[in-house]
Amino acid sequence: MAMVRMFVSEWQGFAGTVRASQVEVLTLSGMPGSAAGGHGTRAAESARLQRKWVRKQVGLTIVAAGAMIVFLHGMVQLMV
Repeated sequence: MAMVRMFVSEWQGFAGTVRASQVEVLTLSGMPGSAAGGHGTRAAESARLQRKWVRKQVGLTIVAAGAMIVFLHGMVQLMV
């Protein structure tokens, strides 16, 4: 039961991190460009933020996969 609670806690933390990263990207992408920057600068900034968001998602997916492996390993150990 403790393993299940730990697993649920990990997934809730993961979901919170994903929501926070999405809000952060949406907030940053809505920022206006600088006075010196034109449309190209905003497009480049948007592309940079998109790449940053994708890297975050990949990292979070890897962490989630690791948590799942640890959870499944623990369940197997409990059954043996």
